[in-house]
Amino acid sequence: YLRYKDSEESQTADMLKTLSGRLGVREGTEDKGLQLANLPSDSLKYHILKDNNYYKEEWIEERASFSDIYTDSYKTFFRTNNAENGDTVFYYAGNATNNWVIFGKCASTKTSGTVAQGYYNCTAGYDLYWRIIRTNEESTGGGIRLLYAGSGLQENYGSNNTIVPVQNAYIGTSNWYSSHNAPNYVGYTRKTNDYTEGVTTLSDIRGNEIDSNIKTAVDNWYLGTFSGTDYEDYIDTKAIYCNDRSTIADKTGGLTINTYFGAYGRLASSKAPSYACGVNNKGFGNNYFEGNTKEDKYTAEDENAQNKIGNGYLTKVINEETVKTPAALMTADEAAFAGGKHDTKLISPYAWYYLNANEEGTAAQRSATAGQYWWTMSPSGFHSSSRAYAWLVYGSTDPGNLGGYVSVTFSYAVRPAISLKSDTLWASGNGTPENPYVVSAN
Repeated sequence: YLRYKDSEESQTADMLKTLSGRLGVREGTEDKGLQLANLPSDSLKYHILKDNNYYKEEWIEERASFSDIYTDSYKTFFRTNNAENGDTVFYYAGNATNNWVIFGKCASTKTSGTVAQGYYNCTAGYDLYWRIIRTNEESTGGGIRLLYAGSGLQENYGSNNTIVPVQNAYIGTSNWYSSHNAPNYVGYTRKTNDYTEGVTTLSDIRGNEIDSNIKTAVDNWYLGTFSGTDYEDYIDTKAIYCNDRSTIADKTGGLTINTYFGAYGRLASSKAPSYACGVNNKGFGNNYFEGNTKEDKYTAEDENAQNKIGNGYLTKVINEETVKTPAALMTADEAAFAGGKHDTKLISPYAWYYLNANEEGTAAQRSATAGQYWWTMSPSGFHSSSRAYAWLVYGSTDPGNLGGYVSVTFSYAVRPAISLKSDTLWASGNGTPENPYVVSAN
């Protein structure tokens, strides 16, 4: 700025005159900001970090406590290294409104039926909408993890003219299995077929001999939506999706009733979610047994591929050919990072995973799935009633609550999760519902 010199002399003659000058700019030696992320400036991941004011890693905060629900609308972008291999990941929490992505199109679908029959709750040709959950670990590809959020557009909705996905944010409904009387029924896939021979160790229930019904639903949706399309080139096959069957107590003597799995210890007891599958690498909570196993880390790459820490079970055999299906579900830990809490319903403003883009109306009108409960990928336990339980997220009757006492035989909504490759190019948008991120087709 310019100011007149303090002087006893009259400066009236200089007032209102035009001044000119030069401003010199030179390269500094300070941190160069986003270059630290080693990302090209035309990538989607770069724009996500830039739009959330990432200039130095330490400028992005860590959440100190997960003992309460988190629905803040101001601070919604965080980091943590409580992840695979201690890698730093960035995630959205609270009432985030800038994590919308358009990616893919609805496939041709039936007007009625189930996901297994090709019904995807979607109108052919409509855009698919997603919410960004987080970035993946660099050691697992460093991609961008997305949660399905619906399809199509409905403009001029309510008095705010908000753009809202037309259809609910799930592809259909499914149970895990038709039976729940053994601990092997918490597996996204499982090894043994029944409990008659005795399930004594976790190795007895881990494996890929039998797909769960919910995996079949997600696989069929992926094959009908992405397989063979140009969009498939952008989907990361190295990303890990966790079906954590580690236990919170030593069960080497046998898996009996009242066996509780890792997510139950982290979310119901310790209030310490983790992105590391079967590992509590921050030292929170109970001891975990038979964790950090590749069998619980679902990937589309097998052990002979670049990603040797995944199980390669995200596949489907079609006409004797193995086809990759790199899609699964959000975990209960990811929902807890996003703002949820065990047995506690959200209060308005809600956390983003519960919401659609509607800023007005009742809890049901604002819910991404209306009144539908929806499954996560996280086992909960095998309880005294001889039932296998998994974690889910409640709908508008109990907004956003994370429930862990739900039998795997119940049929609830399925919200797929996929990951975009880390070098996916940005075409437009800033992540808001009115202007979502759009992936470049080049």
